[in-house]
Amino acid sequence: MLTDIGFELGSEIKFKSGGKEYTLEVDGDTTVDDFIKAAKQAGINVNFDANQHRFYLSSKETGENNKFTIEESKNDAPITSGLTALGLHGTGVTRIEAQDAVFRVDGAEYKTATNTNNINGLNITLTGTTANYDSGASGKSVTVTANTDVESIYNNFKSFIKEYNSILKEMNDLFMQVLQGDIRLLPQIRRRKCPTKM
Repeated sequence: MLTDIGFELGSEIKFKSGGKEYTLEVDGDTTVDDFIKAAKQAGINVNFDANQHRFYLSSKETGENNKFTIEESKNDAPITSGLTALGLHGTGVTRIEAQDAVFRVDGAEYKTATNTNNINGLNITLTGTTANYDSGASGKSVTVTANTDVESIYNNFKSFIKEYNSILKEMNDLFMQVLQGDIRLLPQIRRRKCPTKM
């Protein structure tokens, strides 16, 4: 029970992440599992390492707008005894602040919540940092070369032609049978459609 490890009876734990919020009221039956479920309701990933006896928490979504907080209170007064007992408050807690990716392409600055972006049809995956813009440092230039995937275009066109020819052959075979007197096949010819796109 949470009350056995330091949470006060009647206290509240408020979880906030992005636009989500969930409040867990601590009573005599509230467990650590209830704590984990409440965090997940608010959009927070929670894992517990039984060997290290440590919690690991993270936002389900990346970016500055998805940062999360966990607050403990009783009678609207902030307290921290329970969170400290769980190792989520006080000394020894490692916290990495949520932040957006900031990068420049041809001098234009972009700020996004993810490291995978599409700029003018070009997919860009950010894998590291080249400068600290907050301190005024200028970044190293990275040259990106984009080539047309000729092989994929060729293969797509080749598949299209193969399918198109297959349909034409089938239609010709059916038409020849009609010319030979089998008019029952006319509806099948009308239903066949040639491909219109690759």
